[in-house]
Amino acid sequence: MTVYRELHPLLHGLLPVILMVITQLALVCVMIAFRDRHQRKVRLFCLGLFGLAAGFQLVCMRMEWKLYDKTREYAGEAPAVFLAGLLIALAVLLILEMRYLQRWHRSHITQESIQESINYLPVGLCFYGADGRVFLVNYQMKELCRRICGEELTNGIHFWECLRQTGEHPILRMPDGTVYSFTRRIRSRGYPVCELKAMDVTRQYELSMEIAEENKMLEAMNERLQIYGETVEAVAREREMLEARIHIHDSLGQLLLAARYVLQHPEIEREEQRRQLVTLWQQNLGMLWKGDPPAQDAYEDLADIAETVGVSIFYDGSLPPEDSREGRVLARIIHECLTNTVSHADGTELYVRIRSRGDGLHVTCRNNGKPPEGPIREGGGLSGVRGSVEGIGGTLEIASAPEFQLTAFLPAYAGGSRGRKGWRNTRC
Repeated sequence: MTVYRELHPLLHGLLPVILMVITQLALVCVMIAFRDRHQRKVRLFCLGLFGLAAGFQLVCMRMEWKLYDKTREYAGEAPAVFLAGLLIALAVLLILEMRYLQRWHRSHITQESIQESINYLPVGLCFYGADGRVFLVNYQMKELCRRICGEELTNGIHFWECLRQTGEHPILRMPDGTVYSFTRRIRSRGYPVCELKAMDVTRQYELSMEIAEENKMLEAMNERLQIYGETVEAVAREREMLEARIHIHDSLGQLLLAARYVLQHPEIEREEQRRQLVTLWQQNLGMLWKGDPPAQDAYEDLADIAETVGVSIFYDGSLPPEDSREGRVLARIIHECLTNTVSHADGTELYVRIRSRGDGLHVTCRNNGKPPEGPIREGGGLSGVRGSVEGIGGTLEIASAPEFQLTAFLPAYAGGSRGRKGWRNTRC
């Protein structure tokens, strides 16, 4: 049987190296077992394996270095198979021990597993004591400390004081555009421990900036709306005053027209016309005294005035409601044409043709009086009518030859037909 002494010199030098590696690994296993506080039998097993490997290595070293002749003599006569089996047994036991420690490390919480887990957190964490000594910190917080303070995180108190220079609730914007919010909480369970946390609030910060910008825009818009509201209110008041003035002007014009007709025709003995004239005077005096126009239908008013001055109005078509925009403008047109029929043409009939189409209302007014002697110059009455028509987006045309004719277009008419008692709705 081959003994150790008869082996090749290369194997004599290789065996101590293999034993040294096994011994070092066994020592590492011992340190891990005691650090992670394994069970007693596990620690004893690791110690036994380390002692066996170290003793075997020591014997081989003494034999090679010729420290003791007796050791060299006994070891040199040892069978090579026995030594190989012992070496294989040590290697197998070491592998089993390392696999056991690895599986235990993966299934149990240790200091390394805690450190490794917090390093992968998206937030920065740091735990330090009352004296600033750091107990636990992850990579994210270390990197933030280097970027903000320019040094390693070795004292939690100094780092927090550096952060508090920006305020009690630090929010810092990094050069790369990211924004971090820092918070501190003190935990006390016999010994005070401070927890410092850094969270990436870049998206929330951007949203807050967008909201702040939108709030500024809304405030500016609100101011413009307030100014617009005040302007609209002022315009509405001015419009009401203008409509009141127009109504007063038309009412006084009707009154003067009726009075002129009665005075110019004293031969007419009609009590009804005189009664209507007195009623008009009373209505206008009351309107001037109280400031409020009488609540009377515009078309009824025109019919009464026409009857008073001896003019017949012939309608061809449907009238819009008198309280509509088109109805008010149409009443002004008819009133002005009635005034011109009596004052300038000495006519007794007024023809009003109304056509409602898809684009609006088309109106044509003529009379049976004398034609104008020349081009018509628009005075206050016709100019006011033109302003009312064009104010709603319509058009107005006045012709003087071969006879007086007023043509108007009033847009966006959506009314129905009208029929009034005492009115003659016939075709001209």
